[in-house]
Amino acid sequence: MQCSPFRMLVIVLAIFSIGFHLTGIIAPAWLRMSMEIHTDLKDSSVEVHIGLWFNIICQNGGMAKDCVTMFTFGNMDSDGETPAMNFEVIKALVMTGESMCLLGFVLVLIHFHRENNLNPSQALAVLAALVFFVCALIVFGAVGIQGYRNQTFVDTTTSLYTSSNGQISFEIYFPWALLVSGIGAALALFAAMAVSIHVCCYKPQHRGDVVYSANYTSSPQTEPMY
Repeated sequence: MQCSPFRMLVIVLAIFSIGFHLTGIIAPAWLRMSMEIHTDLKDSSVEVHIGLWFNIICQNGGMAKDCVTMFTFGNMDSDGETPAMNFEVIKALVMTGESMCLLGFVLVLIHFHRENNLNPSQALAVLAALVFFVCALIVFGAVGIQGYRNQTFVDTTTSLYTSSNGQISFEIYFPWALLVSGIGAALALFAAMAVSIHVCCYKPQHRGDVVYSANYTSSPQTEPMY
């Protein structure tokens, strides 16, 4: 398959979009927080990093830091679960968005291959642009929903609890997986825009029995002489 600057742009956008989506899906960083526990006997801290497929919980007792990976698919126990920690809907949305992005990439490659054979299918290009757009819309929605839930969790969580046994303080960290997934959605949207521009600007020219496309030309066949 021949590569023009436009084709390289679309392919790079699609590949990076898929990569950012995968990073957001794998990373345990959709909700991150720490708890500082202060008692008369000792001080300790617990860090919680929650993702779509697994959580990482680290406890620091002073001299050592022990981390445990829990493949709980983004959910805590029912006793400690809050809406911000329930990722079943978010996981379904993000996985659907990733699948749509992969489908759009495949459709674009098929369209480029048919252009090489001077048999382009504008319907494929339009479908690819729509798939990329839907991918971006779904992932943006998932990021927005989880961002709102995280903010609600921060607003409703008291930063300091005091009891007769000591104090427990909370600190919420930046959930960078939301940023990574948002970047992937933005790249998918740019890919949709690039493919749409290509569809609008593509004007094949007919000269005799030969089709000259906007990016490629072919030499006319010489008629055999008898």
